[in-house]
Amino acid sequence: MAARSACQNSSLLNSFTLPCVPFPASSTSVSFGSSCRANHLPLHVTASASDSRKAMKVDGTVFKDRTVLDLNPLAKHGAPSSVSAAAPISVVATEVETLPLDRLKTGYLKFKENYIKNQALVKSLAETQTPPYMIIACADSRVDPCTVLSLGPGEAFVLRNIGNMVPPYTGNSCSSAASAIEYAVLHLKVKHLVVIGHSRCGAIKALMGIEEDRSNRFSEFIEDWILISKTASKKVKSLHQSAEFSDQCTKCEKENVNNALWNCLSYPFVREKMSSGELTLHGGYYDFVNNAFESWSVDLALMSKVEKVQ
Repeated sequence: MAARSACQNSSLLNSFTLPCVPFPASSTSVSFGSSCRANHLPLHVTASASDSRKAMKVDGTVFKDRTVLDLNPLAKHGAPSSVSAAAPISVVATEVETLPLDRLKTGYLKFKENYIKNQALVKSLAETQTPPYMIIACADSRVDPCTVLSLGPGEAFVLRNIGNMVPPYTGNSCSSAASAIEYAVLHLKVKHLVVIGHSRCGAIKALMGIEEDRSNRFSEFIEDWILISKTASKKVKSLHQSAEFSDQCTKCEKENVNNALWNCLSYPFVREKMSSGELTLHGGYYDFVNNAFESWSVDLALMSKVEKVQ
């Protein structure tokens, strides 16, 4: 598809809109169904000069010091002016979309082969889900809880985030954790809520490295999120001052789980379901380096006593 205005030279203002850029057909294209449809990528690309520097915007994202001409290697080597400046974008998009999907397609076909054998399960899950577990785990790619615990479809309602953390109840929270816990406990009526931490957690390492005055701030979003568990890091630093940093991190990885469990108890409906015996809370720790898994449970009576002392 030709762009509305072709690249002329880097000194000119360029702006063109591509309502629909089809991905070129290739031998690596994939299809998950009985028919294969062409993929399309809507684009709006703008290049402009500002203070002798170029900036390009693709669908609202600005890439500085790049021009449309820069993105078109064919144009640099004397290609005819009729060559669309969007062609390289289309090619790049195709490579990004097809190569990873080949791996995902293979994985899906392997899953499908086993899944369709259990038609009773297929029909049951088509009607509803009644998982006995809610699992809150880290988003770390090395510790997928369903893989580690061999849980199949319908067995666990899973929430994964940076550092398997749970913000405390505030009454007006708009966090994904709060809504997921509410849905699992009140609507799915899970029997067990399990928070699982893990070894070599990057979130905990970052948390333990934050200065008290936050003078070494390192991120726009991550730092504010992991400070949900600053109580855990302070406790570990206080009780284990002489320990190696790596050992402190390991202890904090487990204490972070306890902090998340404590925050779960700050939700009124969680305490209510625990008091009635309809819900239990558990902590877990997966050490993938040494291939070990620890678990523990929350005693609501004990927690109530601690709450009274405070």
